[in-house]
Order: sequence, then structure tokens, then C-alpha cells
Amino acid sequence: MKSQILNFVSDVRSSYWYTPLMMLVMVVFLATLTIRLDEMYLLDKFGKIGRLIGGHPDSARSFLSTIATAMITVASVTFSMTLLAVTFAGSQIGPRLTTNFMRDRVNQLTLGFFISAFLYCLLILRSIAQHNTKDIIASHDGLLYVPQISLLIALIIAVIGLIVLVCYIHHVPNSINMSNVISSVGTSLFNQADTRFPASVGEGAQDAEINISPSYHKHLRTVPSHSFGYIRILDSERLIKLAKEHDCIVQIKSDIGDFITTNTPLLLIYSSKPVSDKLIEQCQNTYALGNKRNQEQDLDFLVHELIEIIARALSSSVNDPFTAINALDWLHLFLKKIVDSHQPSRARKDAKGQVRLLTPFKDVTYYAEMIFTNTRLYVCKDYMTTIHALKVLQQLSTNTGEKNKIIFDDHAHALIKDAKVAMKNMSLVELL
Repeated sequence: MKSQILNFVSDVRSSYWYTPLMMLVMVVFLATLTIRLDEMYLLDKFGKIGRLIGGHPDSARSFLSTIATAMITVASVTFSMTLLAVTFAGSQIGPRLTTNFMRDRVNQLTLGFFISAFLYCLLILRSIAQHNTKDIIASHDGLLYVPQISLLIALIIAVIGLIVLVCYIHHVPNSINMSNVISSVGTSLFNQADTRFPASVGEGAQDAEINISPSYHKHLRTVPSHSFGYIRILDSERLIKLAKEHDCIVQIKSDIGDFITTNTPLLLIYSSKPVSDKLIEQCQNTYALGNKRNQEQDLDFLVHELIEIIARALSSSVNDPFTAINALDWLHLFLKKIVDSHQPSRARKDAKGQVRLLTPFKDVTYYAEMIFTNTRLYVCKDYMTTIHALKVLQQLSTNTGEKNKIIFDDHAHALIKDAKVAMKNMSLVELL
């Protein structure tokens, strides 16, 4: 259940409707509050405000109608600009990166602000029409009802709207700037490196504790998938609790980000007693699937986004090596953090020190292979990018362990070999 909730929250964050909807709900309460205050304190107690805005219902209607028209017009403009930015991102940066624009809080808040301002003006206009009747006028000594507090709030909203519009126009070109796009993805990747799976799950076990007791091999049972799609969320803490309750060991066969079909093995359960169907169902519910990957728990997805930027930048249609170099710098920062940080154990223990969960092993070798092997085909065709990639590999191999040094040197030699073929035997050996 927790995985399903987290998956829903992730969808909400990347949606374009949630924040504006919440702002619309809030503005309904704001309009109700200001109307109530205006009913308690009439025009004669707020004469100065009345002279500022207008003390007659007709002038109030005109004032609110002007603001409402302006707000809904600007809302349509901002929506068009957002669609333009998303279209640009899909064609130039890559369709996988459009989710980052949908998750942009500035875009969501800007659209929500203008449509909320429009709704606020409509609600105040409605209150003016309702209150200015013969019965209401008679009950207040013939005073015309002009909601001065509400009008003042509407004026403040209009002024803030001008500031929001200027900030939004400044934000849109910045949001589609390639350096800022790469920086946003690279920063998320760098920040999540410390909490990469399974570092935050249970307690790490030593190598000597990973051996599974023969008694747990008596009953092996595979947990199949009951649906299809990308694995978006995995509730690993719940898996450890289930393994502790049923005294078994769970091994993850399908990891976050994998695309699975029906009956794909998700988990392998080692148990000394028969595994119940209820436990199988509970284990299946720890997975949340979707039709696309997201960045909540999927560190590889962010790496693939930067790889896609490099591939597009070095394509013959774009030919932008500086963008590729920028993306390589952020991948370099990520790998440097992986190299310098402690590798989390693939075996995770419960509170009593018993190994309960076996996770996939993703170390420096895994990420170096993912990054440099997948980008080599594109990098080797461009001299500037090849030189920069070799410098990155050289820096990574310096001040690191012998095992990691061999890994990075092997990738450097492979890049030099491919670059010589792609660039007609241009000498690159001295750069290693």
C-alpha cells in the first residue's frame, strides 16, 4: 500500500493539475473570508479604501471585471508559453526530459495563481450582485454594498500578478536553456547519490553474513508479477518486515526501473517452511508499476537522461559538443561521489541483525560501464568531446584504488581505440 501511495504522490508532483487545483480551493476559502469580513464591516467604516477603489457597486463591478479579464488572458498566455517550452524540450532536449518541465513548480504556481485570481474576482462579483437587493439595502440603512476588503485584496492580487508575470517570462527562457536543464538533472543525480538503493534500507551486512543457511533452501518460491510496466517504486522496508515476520530471506530479481511483463520474476523467497499465497500477494504489493520511469527512486533514470543529452548533442543534426561536455562534467561529478563514498552492502539486515534482503549489486563498475560504454559510440566521433572524456577518465583514475583505476583506464583505452577508427587514426595516446 505504501508503494502505491508513493507512486501516486510521484504522479501528482509531475502533473500539471494538482497545484492549480489546490490554489483554486484555497482561493474559494479566501473569497468566503473576505466577503464575510465585508458583511461585518460596511462601507462607512472603510471610506478611505472606498475612495481608492470606488464606492459604488458599478465601479466595483468594472474594477473586478477588468482584473478578471486580464488574469484569464495572462493565464492563457502562460499556458501557451509552457506548452511551447515542453514542445521545445521534446524535440531538442529529448522527450524523457519533458517530465522535468511538468514538475517545475514555477510553471505550476504561475498557472495556478492566474486562474485563482480569475476565480476570486468572479466570486466577489457574485457577492456584489447578491447583496445589492432591496432587502439587503434596507437592512443596512440604505447603504449600497461594496465589498471594500475584497476589492483591496483583488487590487493586491493584480499587483502581485504583474510581478509573477515578469518572473515567469524570465523563468521560461532559463528553463529551456541547455546548461540549466543539464544542471537540474545533474544536481538531482548528485544529491541522490548518497541515498542510492539500498543504502537507506535496513542495516548493511558484512560479506561473511551473506551466506544463506541451508535450512532456508528447503522451500524456494518465486514471486511473479501480476501486471506489466516499469517498476517505479519499491517498498524495501516492507519487504524486510515481511521477511522478518515469516522468517525468510527475500532476493530482489527485478529492480527499480526495469520493465516487466506478466509473470516476470520479481522476488525469490528462501524459507525453511512453505511460503503462503498471502505472503506472495503481500510481496507483490510492495511494487508500484507505471507506464514510464521516474526519478523518485530510479537513479539510473537520471543517468540515462544525461546520456540521452550527450547522444542528441553529438548527433549529426545538432552537432553541439559543448552541451555534451557539460553533461559529461555532471556525470564526472556523480562518479567521483560514487568513488569517494562507501559502497552499500547488497545484503540488508533487520533490527536483530538477521539478513533478510538481498539486493542487486551496483558499484563503480556498474555505473562506469553504463556511462562510458553507452556514450562511447557518440563521443568517439567528436575530437573535442573525446579529449574531454579522456581527461575525465584520467581524473577519475587518479587518487583512487587500484581496482577502480583499472576500470577507468580500460574505458579510456576503449575510447581511444574507437576514436582512432572514427577519426582516421588521429593520435590520442599521449592524452591518457
